[in-house]
Amino acid sequence: MHQRGWEEGRNIVFERRYFHGDRARLAELMAELTALEVDLLFVQGVWAVFAARQASSRIPIVFAVGDAVGRGVVVNVARPEGNATGVSNRSVETTAKVVELLTQISPGVSRIAAFMNTDTGYPPALFQESMRRGVEIIIVDLKGPQDIGPSMATVSQRRADAIVVWVGLKPPFQADLINAVAKARLPAAWPGRQDVELGGLFCLERDLAYNHRRVAVYIDKILRGAKPVDLPVEQPAVFELAINLKTAKTIGITIPRELIVRADWIVE
Repeated sequence: MHQRGWEEGRNIVFERRYFHGDRARLAELMAELTALEVDLLFVQGVWAVFAARQASSRIPIVFAVGDAVGRGVVVNVARPEGNATGVSNRSVETTAKVVELLTQISPGVSRIAAFMNTDTGYPPALFQESMRRGVEIIIVDLKGPQDIGPSMATVSQRRADAIVVWVGLKPPFQADLINAVAKARLPAAWPGRQDVELGGLFCLERDLAYNHRRVAVYIDKILRGAKPVDLPVEQPAVFELAINLKTAKTIGITIPRELIVRADWIVE
């Protein structure tokens, strides 16, 4: 924001609110912000977008979310409806690529367990790409740390041979989930590089620093008069691949050489 001429305390004021994963607080926090008559709401995460929209249909919203279309944040990325636009970390292409990478890493994959919060819906591309490759998707509802044990039991009962994790838990619970998946000795795709650093096998994500810069661009444009409906939702064009070779060795998987060469981050 500073690079675009905005300096806190001089020509802009930031009213920060944090819900720390407690969705029950979102309505209260959004009510506080709308009562202050802020000029714009910047929110991160699907639930924060929904809460912001419920709080105001007038105040422009800029969001950063995982999968804007798959999670029902917008229908039309080219011309987002309502008062919200922003950056989506995942797209149809990302989802398809994750499934493709899993089948490259483990060519015999036939059943993928998809860990996700079912309250936020399913990414359609996951099913489309899996069907195209003849792979069955097993939806596993994982909303919090209490679901880790039952989720892994489902993986075992349904004989899944790979996992896609579409949720992030608060520390240290994410580490607990990573350890539980590692014990199952199954290839797994994770949401972000921090998961790979903690022991997850691999992830495919957008450059988050680039994401933050694009969010600042959208905020700047709206504060200078642009309307959210005229700003298409940005979707990832450049991906970063992170692979944990130590985890691969532990679970008995050999990562193809071409993927190692392509990787942006390697944990050894």
